[in-house]
Amino acid sequence: MAWVRMHLKATCNINKSNFNDWFTGHLNFQIDLFPMMPRHNLYKIQSYVQASCQKHDINYVIKPLFKAFIDIFLSLELSGRVWRETYLEFVEST
Repeated sequence: MAWVRMHLKATCNINKSNFNDWFTGHLNFQIDLFPMMPRHNLYKIQSYVQASCQKHDINYVIKPLFKAFIDIFLSLELSGRVWRETYLEFVEST
């Protein structure tokens, strides 16, 4: 169960729409990702996964596409800033 909690903290689903399905190649259901299930059927199990998350008090996040992109860019900016600071400290110490 710890792996499931960690997975759900690190990812989210993107709202289902014809555009989002096409744009993401039906991979807008990252929480409901089952390797043997065809991507275009992932939305069909969403309600079961949500119910399981609710039963175990696990946060299930669904975002609009634009909000997901903003979150990705902010995360990349933070990672880049941490890397740059570490690199500059290393360069200054040598």
